[in-house]
Amino acid sequence: MDPYRRSFIRSGAVAMVSAGLIRFASAATPPLLSESDPVAQALGYKANATDVNKAKFPQYVAGETCSSCSLYMGAAGAPYGPCPIYGGKAVSAAGWCSSYARKP
Repeated sequence: MDPYRRSFIRSGAVAMVSAGLIRFASAATPPLLSESDPVAQALGYKANATDVNKAKFPQYVAGETCSSCSLYMGAAGAPYGPCPIYGGKAVSAAGWCSSYARKP
């Protein structure tokens, strides 16, 4: 086999593996949800639960946070984690929104 062909094939394989790793790494860290996101605004999302507008969202109870919500998919102790309500975007573990549902 031609040494240039081997080099080309090897380079291509390395490029494909690298692209796969980059894709995997980006999938592991979803984008962070912004409070200005239209869905976040509609559901009253706040990155810090203590900032919730209690007059607008009277169902909020002090101590409720995304990390104690059954929809939160972040690892225990992680500062952020994905939430299916927001298309898998990462929400603050200390945050809150009106879709809050206490973990059983």
